[in-house]
Amino acid sequence: MKNEMKGGLGLLLILGIILSSGLAMAMNAQYTKVPTVQQLDRIELFAELGQPMSFELGDEMYTLTLVGANSYTMEIFVAVGDDVRVLSEGETKIIGGVAVYAEDIFISTIGEGFVAAELTVTELNPNRR
Repeated sequence: MKNEMKGGLGLLLILGIILSSGLAMAMNAQYTKVPTVQQLDRIELFAELGQPMSFELGDEMYTLTLVGANSYTMEIFVAVGDDVRVLSEGETKIIGGVAVYAEDIFISTIGEGFVAAELTVTELNPNRR
């Protein structure tokens, strides 16, 4: 019984380390979620203000940048290539030839301020391939 408890505690410790390292990666915001085979027409991104993110959808390369925010209206300004649009949380707009959905928006005006958003980008014509 004691050995089973030690094994279970060790497993919990390993899971805790994995989860905390995953959270640290999410806080770093320098990653993109790799789409599964079934999701090649869509990608999920965690974007921070002023950090361009390049990705491929279908046969096209795109660069998305969170270029600004309005803390009063809780809106973000998203650029895909040279096309810039304003998005609110829960809203989808076509920007630079792709559909961009703002799932979560975080805007902080405390200290230096911080702007980030969880975005889902979808290819407009996934069946053309």
